[in-house]
Amino acid sequence: MQLPDLALWRQHWPAALLVAAIPLSLPWEALNALTVLIGAIVGGVLLWRQRRRPLTPAMRDLALISVCLLLPCLLSAFDAVNPKSSWIWVATALRLPLLAVAIILIAQARSATAVLPWAAALPVLPWLLDALVQATFGAGLAGAAEADRLSGIFGSDDLKLGPVMALLAPLLLVPLLRRNLALLVAAIALLVVVLLAGARAGWIGLTVALAALACYRWSRRPKLLLLATGAGALLALTATLAGYQLSERFAERVDRTAAALSGDRDGIDHALAGRLPIFATAVDMSLSHPINGVGVRGFRHAYNAHAGDGDPWVNPVSGTGASHPHYLWLEVSAEQGLIGAIGLLLVHLLLLRRWLRSDSEQRRQALAPAIALLILMFPLNTHPALYSSFWSGLWWWLIGLYLALSERSRGPNEQTSV
Repeated sequence: MQLPDLALWRQHWPAALLVAAIPLSLPWEALNALTVLIGAIVGGVLLWRQRRRPLTPAMRDLALISVCLLLPCLLSAFDAVNPKSSWIWVATALRLPLLAVAIILIAQARSATAVLPWAAALPVLPWLLDALVQATFGAGLAGAAEADRLSGIFGSDDLKLGPVMALLAPLLLVPLLRRNLALLVAAIALLVVVLLAGARAGWIGLTVALAALACYRWSRRPKLLLLATGAGALLALTATLAGYQLSERFAERVDRTAAALSGDRDGIDHALAGRLPIFATAVDMSLSHPINGVGVRGFRHAYNAHAGDGDPWVNPVSGTGASHPHYLWLEVSAEQGLIGAIGLLLVHLLLLRRWLRSDSEQRRQALAPAIALLILMFPLNTHPALYSSFWSGLWWWLIGLYLALSERSRGPNEQTSV
């Protein structure tokens, strides 16, 4: 993938800025929320301007995805355990698909689709470099790594560096697929940062990213795929061993993860950072409210009523419990019931159908957000709270990028002004 020339950047700088603003603003949640809101306003204006035009396939898919994800949230709010939290989320949810609308509509020109992947990729680089500086010197832009793992630009009181960098890794790596040396350097840097960040969700996410990229790059050359897999495994093992010897914080995370191999409940719970009670509570909540759940964003408010005796996550003072189930399907089934689970399944099928119906050029353009969405929804991973403002904005941004870049591009003059 060639870096666009300066003329293209000048032509599409508003679109590039809109796409780049989401990853650039991630470390500051208030700024990120404002960025999502601005993107939604842009999407609403562009949608109004094109109200008489027929919907493109990408816009039709977005409409279906929006119904599948947002209608269950609306239905869950009518008898929510905490109506205020649920209705506030529902009332502000329209900004999310409108953000995706903005990305789809600004990417209608072929020349724009050459710029947007780089606009999404370049902001990842400073956060990666800052994390490397913190790993080397003990401090970065957000200060020292005072917690038990690398924290990077997000700071020691917000340990989401590992999952975020793993999720954004495809955006940085895909444009480098044909540049072997740059690809190797970027992959090693990401591997070091995600390993030292200490989040198993990040470890699994980066593994998924690297495996998917290897399969895409060398799927038709099995010998090279085998060689790349072996080299990647060796590199990961070497980095793990080095980190284990050089970092006490990293060694503690590895030891905790290895406790799951003991096979007993206490060892597994220790490896999962004490989350087994959360999973059990989420299952009980889902079974007790099977149709439409306890209400979107209502998990913490319903937690205590469904928690078992001695649950360490119960907070009798605030009357709440764990903030979310740390697993996508449990979060949806607990908060939106069977309706939400069916909607989420349909979203998976819609995204997969779009990939299968795309030609090789469309798949190449949409590869990075496709892999990022795979990481975000990977069923064998712990998951962030996808209905929080931070993660929901990132999720819909990726959906918009995926739909936009997998669309058949129009001619260079058929574009939407921003």
